[in-house]
Amino acid sequence: MAEFDLTVVLTAHNETVVSGPTLHSVEAAVAAARAAGFTVEQRMVLDSATPETRAYLGQPGFDHWLREEVTEGDVGRTRNHAAHMARGKNIAFQDADDLFSENWLVEGLRLLQRAEEAGDKIIVHPELNWLFDGTDDVFVNLDQDDSLFTPYNFYFMNYYDALCMTPRSAHLEFPNVSRDIPTGLSFQDWQFSVETMAGGWRHVAAPDTIIFKRRRDDSLVTESRGRKSLLRQIPVMAIDRIAALGGRKAAPLPPPPEVPVTPPPQPEPEASAPAPKGLLARFLPAKAPEGPAVEGPAPLTPADADYTGLLPDPLNDIPPYGQGVMDRVAWAKSLQRPEGEDAQYDIIRAGFDMVYYLLGYPDIASAMQLDPIDHYIRRGVTERRNPTPYFHTGPYMDRYEAEVTESGLHPYVHYLTVGRSKGYSAGPSRRFTGLAALLGQTPQETEALLSARYRDMRRRFEAGTLGQQVTKAAALEPLLLRSWSGAMRVQIPPFNSELTVNRISMIRTMQDAAEYRPARHVIVMDGTPQGPDAALGMAAHMARALAAQDGAEQVLVISTDRTGPLPKHHLPEGIRHIDFASAAKGGMRADHKQRLLVEFIRSLCPAHVVIAQSDLMWQALAPHGKALATTTNLIGCLQGHEETALGLPTGQVLENFYRYFDTLTAICTDSADLAETLRRAYALPDDQAQKIHLLPAPVDPSIPLAEDLPKEPESKGKTPQPAPKRPQVFWTGRFIPQHRIDLLYAIARTCPDVDFRLWGNPSSPAYADLLPRPQNIRLEGGFGPLKTLPLGQADAWLYTAQWGGVPQIMLDVAMTGLPVIASKTAPLSEVFGENAPGLITQGAGPEAFVAALRAILDNPAKARRQAQALRGTLAAARTQENYLQAIQKLTAALPAKP
Repeated sequence: MAEFDLTVVLTAHNETVVSGPTLHSVEAAVAAARAAGFTVEQRMVLDSATPETRAYLGQPGFDHWLREEVTEGDVGRTRNHAAHMARGKNIAFQDADDLFSENWLVEGLRLLQRAEEAGDKIIVHPELNWLFDGTDDVFVNLDQDDSLFTPYNFYFMNYYDALCMTPRSAHLEFPNVSRDIPTGLSFQDWQFSVETMAGGWRHVAAPDTIIFKRRRDDSLVTESRGRKSLLRQIPVMAIDRIAALGGRKAAPLPPPPEVPVTPPPQPEPEASAPAPKGLLARFLPAKAPEGPAVEGPAPLTPADADYTGLLPDPLNDIPPYGQGVMDRVAWAKSLQRPEGEDAQYDIIRAGFDMVYYLLGYPDIASAMQLDPIDHYIRRGVTERRNPTPYFHTGPYMDRYEAEVTESGLHPYVHYLTVGRSKGYSAGPSRRFTGLAALLGQTPQETEALLSARYRDMRRRFEAGTLGQQVTKAAALEPLLLRSWSGAMRVQIPPFNSELTVNRISMIRTMQDAAEYRPARHVIVMDGTPQGPDAALGMAAHMARALAAQDGAEQVLVISTDRTGPLPKHHLPEGIRHIDFASAAKGGMRADHKQRLLVEFIRSLCPAHVVIAQSDLMWQALAPHGKALATTTNLIGCLQGHEETALGLPTGQVLENFYRYFDTLTAICTDSADLAETLRRAYALPDDQAQKIHLLPAPVDPSIPLAEDLPKEPESKGKTPQPAPKRPQVFWTGRFIPQHRIDLLYAIARTCPDVDFRLWGNPSSPAYADLLPRPQNIRLEGGFGPLKTLPLGQADAWLYTAQWGGVPQIMLDVAMTGLPVIASKTAPLSEVFGENAPGLITQGAGPEAFVAALRAILDNPAKARRQAQALRGTLAAARTQENYLQAIQKLTAALPAKP
């Protein structure tokens, strides 16, 4: 049975004198709790402590603490041990380098006491986490029932911290897991927050309480973030469960990603005021408006802009951030322009938060000769600075730049005089509206909630308990006063940064597109096919086979690198396609995109993730592959040799095989030659060689024989056109060096009696235009499926690519029965046979290709018979049934993941 109301557990490892302020703050908080009638046990747990730490914390002055040494080497396991040893009904952890606010223990215990009486299960957090020493951020801990709370924030950051106050039973029910930094799994407190919330514990914040957290360079959080660690995958964060985490109702569907729409400019009202003078003249229209450009008779005055809710000026008392700040504010005000000189200046002045600006921008605070308001007007837009915590200059311009520019008003003046009345958003991201919708609110409702929270905290900082608690803690550790700039821009998750807003909005947009359903198989590809070489490639074949095996609803395809919908013929009905490249556009850094992609994939809870030609997904394996592999099978698809424009080796096979071989569960290729080359080149033992699976691509037996198709081109309902009389050679591909347009043109010049018809990617013809084009070359434009080309007119097919895997286009061409002339790559030898007459030794000049073409044109019947025999061979060997069996063998060989 518990002997104490509370056990305070201080954990230490390598802290010495830095623990002095910590211990003083804990003693003050314990004294306040005891004075309020609570009983408190004090325990120190030294985990693998250094000799210096042991000696420092072993001082006689600390003998009233119960000391214990453990060798866990892990803070989570140390806390688990302490929870078992504690004799308190409740536990409050403290790290040896952090500080309590004096009222933290007593206010937390009062909440726990009331909750127990009401039969409620709660975990109490301080209202603020005040980060100092290496950073100056101050975060609000929201109640999980707060209108600004969303469980989607847990995908990217933890709302709470391990230094909470918790009934001992919660720690016994949900012990901390061990960190696994080498695998990339960490953040034990984050997992505790999610698991306890899912387990029915309600997270609340004790008003006016603070934990001051020191951010040393070697802190665990810094280490974990530096290593780009992830939270362990938790079932409740699945795509179909996350919305209800914490007992919340499912949030409404968000709107599509925001595209800023600028309303038409408002008519300029008449005005008789004289032309403005001073620095702001360039921001004003020719005639200064007397009121907002909306309906309403009342003219705007500068006083209407004063909505910041600051304390009266001058203050009756010196605020906790000190006389020096107030002196600097007074000096800044002495530099301001006289009232009435510039209309917009006066409006901005009325809504300008001088303390916020000076504390938030130290470079401005140190420029004593500079008027901060004048600086904001002249440079604030280009430098994306904000005049208050409520108005975000850069995002506002991102949304409404055209209208603001047309008005001639400064963006902040535009918002105060026009935008606010129209309901325009001044939130911290262009995707702010999407996040507000996720909360079930309009942007104006969300901004009003944020504004009210900022005002309330500002008052309590400057003339309330919060400020008093900071002052008391600063008497023990003055270093924390440097974080007053963070307090003036206190961060309220998930609105604490544009990145956070964007990522939450983006992942919800993609989950909406995925219909809030998990997927057993996720296939990650680069994007919209760029030509026939990519059409129905390996990703599409695997998607079809997996859909046949487990149902189309179990397959989801993600496009990461190129935007746009996939062609209708690409995937069977029922397979979901997510255009990640479109959802995540907008200047996001590569590592942030990688994290977003991985978190979205993890929310789908897949058994298998297939990586097919996605550069972003391959890159994401470096920071997150090991963590992802703990819960899903990663299957890499490698398709062939690649070269740079200078002929040097490159590509995914060369760069990714060795790098991620141990992370991947399986590797698939459609080339037997490549599979054998990899086994031999990397000296794979038999058990590891079994990781490589051969998946020969199936052919499409529905492709008709070219000779059965009409030779007359389509006449679009008019008189049929005569069939071409000159021999017709077809070529398709992208106009890139790999496909040797120079060789193609040389062949065409040698055969002036033959027409060479080219279908190529219309977005990249520049390479072909660099070379003089022969008159018998016809550029036909883009293309769709092979069946859409006038195959009946073709006499032969030319393929000039010098390297690559098994090209899907050549499998399709082989099924047409057309004779083929192509460079003899190893993968093509697998398709056509080692001694096929149309394969030309690599490196051969145009003469060899011309000779093969002449042989076909001189004896077309023989060439067609050989080509049709190849069609029969491929149709028998490369069937959909055989491919499905290979997929079934692959998935059966993969282990079950937790």
